[in-house]
Order: sequence, then C-alpha cells, then structure tokens
Amino acid sequence: MPRIEPFRGIRYADRLADRLGQLIAPPYDVISPQLQEELYRRDPYNFVRLEQPDGSSGEGRYRQAAERLGAWIKEGILVQEERPAFYLYEQEFPLPEGVWVPEPRAGYRRRALFAAVELVPWGEGVYPHERTLAAPKADRLRMIETTQANLSPVFGILDDPEGRMEEQLRRRAEETAPLVEFSDPDGGRHRLWRIESPEEVAMLRSELTGPIVVADGHHRYETALAYAQAHGSLSPEDPRRFVLMGLVSSRSDALLILPIHRVLGGIAEPQVERLPFLLEEIASLTSFAEGNPEPVLGALRRAPSSAWAFYARPWGYLLAVLRSGEKEGVGPDRLEVVQLHRSILHGLLGVDTDDPAAQERVVYTVRVDEAVERVRSRAADLAVFLRPLRVADVLEIAYAGETMPQKSTYFYPKLPSGLVFRLLGS
Repeated sequence: MPRIEPFRGIRYADRLADRLGQLIAPPYDVISPQLQEELYRRDPYNFVRLEQPDGSSGEGRYRQAAERLGAWIKEGILVQEERPAFYLYEQEFPLPEGVWVPEPRAGYRRRALFAAVELVPWGEGVYPHERTLAAPKADRLRMIETTQANLSPVFGILDDPEGRMEEQLRRRAEETAPLVEFSDPDGGRHRLWRIESPEEVAMLRSELTGPIVVADGHHRYETALAYAQAHGSLSPEDPRRFVLMGLVSSRSDALLILPIHRVLGGIAEPQVERLPFLLEEIASLTSFAEGNPEPVLGALRRAPSSAWAFYARPWGYLLAVLRSGEKEGVGPDRLEVVQLHRSILHGLLGVDTDDPAAQERVVYTVRVDEAVERVRSRAADLAVFLRPLRVADVLEIAYAGETMPQKSTYFYPKLPSGLVFRLLGS
C-alpha cells in the first residue's frame, strides 16, 4: 500500500477565516466559464485565480498562476503551517436543485482526511475507475511544473471495510472544536481540524491501510505521478513523491454518487420515433404521460434489472427494463451505463461515444430538469436518465483493473480547492 503521511499545509490566513465561503472554489475541471466569472466576482482572492488564471492564454496562464501564488504567500494571504499534520474535513450539504437520486435525504454529512499520499503506478495500491484524456493531463502537468504545488486534492476512497477510519474521524469531529467553520453560498457547511500530535497521527496511520480508489481527480493523479517519474530517483521523503489527496472511507454513508444523464442531438425525427420499436426487441417498455418526470423516475428506481428512462417529443416518457437473458456480462459490461452506450446509443442509434465527432452530439448533466428542457426546447432530440452506480460497483471494477466510460460517475460534492493544499518544495 502507498504511504500516507501528514504534510505542512498551506491555507488562507486566519484573518480571512470569515471570508472562506467566498474564497474556496470547485476543482478546475468543473468550472464553467459562467462559474469562473461568478467566482472572480465573489472575492479578489478567490482560489479560482490560481486554478484558472484570467486574461492569459497558453504559457502565460501558468506563469500568472505561479506569480500570483508567490505574491499571495509574500503578502500573507496564504500561510504555510509550521508542522506537518493531517487535516480532517467535514462537509454538510443538501442535494443540488434539479437532481434526482433513488433514495434522497434532507441533508448529508461527509468526512475526509487530507493527507500526502505516495504516488505509485495504477494497480499498486491506488486504482482508477475511469479513463483519462491527454489534453487535461498536459494542462495540469504545466500547472504543477510552474506552480510547484498540488493546488486541488485528488478525491480518494479508502477501502475501510470495518469502518474504523470513519469512526475515528467521527469521534474527532464530535469531541473537538474545529480550526475553521464556515458556510458557502450554495448552502454547504464546512469544518476543518488540524491533527498534528504524534499520538493522533500514529493512531490514524494505523487505520489507513486499505487500498485507495480514485473517485475524482484521475488526471491530477496521473499528472503528479508523471511529474515525479520525470525527476528520476527521488529520496523516500521528497515531497514530489506524494500527492495531496482527500480520503473518504468506503463506509461513509454520505459517499454520494449522482447519476449523469445523457442528452443527445442530431438524431433524425424518424429515428427517434422508431426507437421504442427497436427497444422492444431487448426490453419491456412502459409509457408515461408528458409532464412531470417523477412517475417514470420512480418506476426506474424500482426496476428489478437493468433499466433506463427516456424522454422524447414524439412519445413522451418511456421506461425500458432489460429482459432476463439480455444482460449477461462481467465487469463493466454488466453496468447500466456501459450497456446503454454499447447496446442502445451505438447499437440502436448509431452514436459511438468513443468517436470524438459523436461525442460532440452528447451533453452530460446531473440535472433532470435541464435534460427535459433541452428536449422540449428542441435544443436536443432525446434524453436518457440513469440510476447512479453504487460505491461497491466502483470498487469492484477498479480492483478488477477495468475502467468505465467517461462521465460514468459524479461523486457529489467535489472536494473544494483552497481549503488546504501543499507545496512541492517543502
């Protein structure tokens, strides 16, 4: 298993604690141009200015990030801790508007441990579950090279079958006051503790023994590994041998995966009209009236085998439940998202999402209302709604050395950038 170590965190200065809700940002890969503008307006020191520098392109944006990072440290906006520590992070959050999950709750509370995790090749204690793309890795490599920092944490699931890590984090959160506590504009509540005593560090280390599956941040992990390998033989304690990771127990009851729905355009109307007849060859179909999607989503939740809900203008809502005998497969082949892409999108509609040109015809969203509105407004032709994957499915696929298609999982919420991060030179 990779080593998991405390590190000298760098955080916003304590005098800015009452502004932290305005200063943190989502990780770079989920920041749309609209959200970037909003974050820029929130605060002149919002962390997005490091992750997504404005006013520059090409190499200029990386230099700008490095120069701004150095300036903020010099000005005392960012301060590095004196001693290495683990950081316990607790996040309370509601479901976002427009999102559907089979068994919703009024609110969720998730705990993570920020740590420096040793970089090892995939399959040697750290496992991926999704494929990566070349362009994001090239971007993040230049950012690491220029800033000499892990700005955003990788989101890792630590296999914790007996829940011992989760229990330690719960007790620590309930028995001690946090270092900082604040709310964000989206209704989330955040708390951070520093764990630095030798006794507590040793106790936590004793529980951090399971393998790790990357939930979010595959590109960041691969980039950090490539950066370390490019420097040849590094000493065991060299900071470049490690990456910042937020570890969540596999037993957390708030390890929430949202379903990512598919919205397709460029499909001829006769092809859309014919889809129910094609689906009948492999699935049992139930029609639902136009209007509220809740009835078809409720039926999707209760479906006993692989199932999907569809929405199109010619025929409204439709539930398709795969017939027994049509769903053979092992590994990723048995997952609904893989069956959808292979047997329905490609097999029935001719949309091969492995083809970049076809990929441009697909919009991915976690919001049911957005998917429905795109079809109703004729911005798209077909919406497909999925159930979320289970955490157990993600772990099983990862340990088997398999990966799933892009946009198969959306672990919600992402771990924020700017709460705590690490420099590679100390």
